[in-house]
Amino acid sequence: MSTKFRQRFGFSLIELLLVVSIIGIVTAIIMPNFVASTKGNRLRSATRKVVSAGRYTRSQAVLRQRDMALVFNLDNASFAIHPMRIDFGGPAHDAVVDGLTDSGRAPDADAELDGEGPSLTLEAMVLERQLDMVAFEYIEVEALDGKYSEGTIPIIYRSNGTCMRYEVRLADEQGNAVTIYVDELSSARTERP
Repeated sequence: MSTKFRQRFGFSLIELLLVVSIIGIVTAIIMPNFVASTKGNRLRSATRKVVSAGRYTRSQAVLRQRDMALVFNLDNASFAIHPMRIDFGGPAHDAVVDGLTDSGRAPDADAELDGEGPSLTLEAMVLERQLDMVAFEYIEVEALDGKYSEGTIPIIYRSNGTCMRYEVRLADEQGNAVTIYVDELSSARTERP
């Protein structure tokens, strides 16, 4: 057999460098979009978690036929769902009727909120979730004055499926934010600024 019909196996150095450079160019184009998409997914995922927690709390309140509390912890970007017990020992005042203490703050689990009128007790939690690289910027509850950016804020879902009107704003590390609005019938809508 002559040398001009010899078969070639392998790649030349030029072919190998060409393939490597094409892979490098494609990676450089795709990588920033992939990273931005991943960061945007964290905010969307956190938004879905908060909306789903509200829906779950409402369904548990209706199913169990007792008030449930969705307690947001703004300090560590988490929330928990607790069954509630209201013990009527005296005249009810407006804050307790709306499902809150005078300060609007929730205690730790199994702590009692005493004041004039009934005491509210949060029982052992049903569910707790932590947000991943997303924080609560603020929570505003219609029954309270002002926006809260620290501490714990309870949202009471009643056994008839209603809740207090509230607004939650979530923000990620890049400054992207989403605001969740929840009405008295527990319907949620989201809005990006």
